[in-house]
Amino acid sequence: MRDLAGIEASLVKAMQAGTVPEARALDTALERHRAWVSDMWNGPSTPTAYAGLADIYESHPDFAQRYQTPGKGFSRWLPAAMRAGARRMPEAWGNHGKSGNAPSAGPIPCFPPSIAAPARRGLPGRPGSSARMSPARGSRRRCIR
Repeated sequence: MRDLAGIEASLVKAMQAGTVPEARALDTALERHRAWVSDMWNGPSTPTAYAGLADIYESHPDFAQRYQTPGKGFSRWLPAAMRAGARRMPEAWGNHGKSGNAPSAGPIPCFPPSIAAPARRGLPGRPGSSARMSPARGSRRRCIR
């Protein structure tokens, strides 16, 4: 977790310095963050999965609160930076990098219901909530196992 704290500190510093989430200057820090995520998942974090994680960070109230703590606005800035960085990751474009076509949709990771269910559906064990697993926001694709 110490590595994550250093990665997040560098991203918070960039945000506080006025770096826009789309800046290429963030690529090194975002790649370090994605590598940390891959280690936690015990497998590769594809650009599509990394962007899906950004959606979860943004939509789940626990993550939103956690990422608001290091710096005001970080809970919105970080997911935007993650999605922008994922679009620039070379493997996101597959064989289409030169043609300008959008990347093909790849598999997305499965998350436990406690973090997969968007805030609007509530949390498992709470009234009116759904305990089913859900992929990234707006997606009907199956997740990888």
